[in-house]
Amino acid sequence: MTEDKLAYSRPSFIEVDLDAIRFNVKSIKQRLGDGVKLLAVVKANAYGLGAVEVSRTVSEAGAKYLGVAIVEEGIELRKAGITTPILVLYPEPPERAELFLEYDLIPTVSDQLFLERLNHLCSQSNRIGDVFLKLDSGMGRYGLSPGSLLSLAEKLLRMSKTRLAGLSTNLSDPENGREGYSLEQIETFRKVDRKLRGLGFRDYLRSVANSTAFLDLPESNFDLVRIGHLLYGSYPSEQEASTVPLKSVFALKSRVLLLKEVDCGRPLGYGNSYTTTRLTKIATLPIGYADGVPRQLSNCGQVLIRGQRANIIGRVCMDALMVDVTDIADVQLGDEVVLIGKQGDETITVHEIAKTSGTISYEIISRLSLRLPRICKDLHKTPETMIKAEALREPSLTKKVD
Repeated sequence: MTEDKLAYSRPSFIEVDLDAIRFNVKSIKQRLGDGVKLLAVVKANAYGLGAVEVSRTVSEAGAKYLGVAIVEEGIELRKAGITTPILVLYPEPPERAELFLEYDLIPTVSDQLFLERLNHLCSQSNRIGDVFLKLDSGMGRYGLSPGSLLSLAEKLLRMSKTRLAGLSTNLSDPENGREGYSLEQIETFRKVDRKLRGLGFRDYLRSVANSTAFLDLPESNFDLVRIGHLLYGSYPSEQEASTVPLKSVFALKSRVLLLKEVDCGRPLGYGNSYTTTRLTKIATLPIGYADGVPRQLSNCGQVLIRGQRANIIGRVCMDALMVDVTDIADVQLGDEVVLIGKQGDETITVHEIAKTSGTISYEIISRLSLRLPRICKDLHKTPETMIKAEALREPSLTKKVD
């Protein structure tokens, strides 16, 4: 069996529509208007959908920057030949500073030691290093207080080989819009921005808005918005649905691997958590929580088979789950099953899965396992692109299929 056939042989997979991602980028850019740049957040393997192909697609569609969480994610993109500017969104320790120069990555800085190390390395190689300074405007996670940031900025002014490329912060409560804490944070950001300009800094990008703030707080857009969730066809919350036209980007699918009938009163699965109340036809699917299906869906989640909803029964296992197909006619071995996405007139959304699982949609998407093959539909190029499920440390994640 060839490597490509081996990749395609797994009956559980993720379908990614790259044309839908292009549509979403265009829709977001239309709302942004002129003068505001788009940073596409592709961290966590592009929210689980395949960082390399997604990064190529959003770059071609007009994203001016890519955002990753850690250096290794940026290295993967560079090794794949992607040249779009890449911002590492979170601070890294000083001993990793040389990786930013080696792979042409932009660091987010919140400490003097990193800045001094980077400036020293730039001096040795006779090059200029761009940095984003991170302001803690009230979230408390990363970044410097206004006073500490301005003090670091004064030191940056005296460094000959590093320059300020951007100022960023994170809003801690954008979901509550104008009624929340965000307006105070934005005002704190504005004050620091004015003081930086008073120190003589010019031509740097100001970045505050994420997907939620972009939708609800246009005054947070500034020069550069960091958009992740919306790119992937999902609104941060159901209340914001349809505020910007989006297309669904992906579907999580499997196939019926085994069919059997069991008698009434039969306990099923680990812990005997479900007992049949009638003669029951069970379909077993080769997908489980190791693939990213939440275990919380045990005995309460649903899937789509032949355009109808089927209940998950018993506990979701590491590599398999069972569904009740007693009331669905003509279910056959090999039938397509949709866990997230549309089939016929029925749809199971990420928000539905998240609500049932007691979490948020971001977590559901980003936890989709790397062992699931990604099949990317791209009408602009080859009929399909296969992103193999390998570890992030492996740079060659993409296979073309003719």
